[in-house]
Amino acid sequence: MEVDDTAWVEARLRTPLLSVLTWVQWQYDWPATPGEHVVRVRAYDGQGVLQITESHPEHLDGATGVFSWVFKV
Repeated sequence: MEVDDTAWVEARLRTPLLSVLTWVQWQYDWPATPGEHVVRVRAYDGQGVLQITESHPEHLDGATGVFSWVFKV
């Protein structure tokens, strides 16, 4: 994941996994600051291949690209 166009960092994955066929919840302890922020996330597949970074519009057809959202603190 990355916040506000900073370097990509790894998040902690929830363990134990619920199953090998489910998405995995993650957590990143971020020192929040007041204001509007943008978070972008991407994932690795079961073989360790990183998702492509090409952005796609909402309502994707499959799990490709980078997901991002804007939020305020």
